[in-house]
Amino acid sequence: MEIEDTGGVKTSTTADSALPGSPNFALQVRIIVDHPEAIDRGRLEALVAASKPAHVTHKVEIVKRADVSEQVEVTTA
Repeated sequence: MEIEDTGGVKTSTTADSALPGSPNFALQVRIIVDHPEAIDRGRLEALVAASKPAHVTHKVEIVKRADVSEQVEVTTA
């Protein structure tokens, strides 16, 4: 799962310092799974919508995990 937002946090001792992030309030949730068709998009959308502030827009993306073409064997010396 990847979650990206446009917000930011900053502390400053100077008044009127520039704020971090974007003035657009948005959230993107990306779910990476082997079988995207097994995910109930409606339930996931409802969960994201219920978990964020109402003024923040959101986008849900369900992505098929890329097949690994090569396997790497890890050994210790």
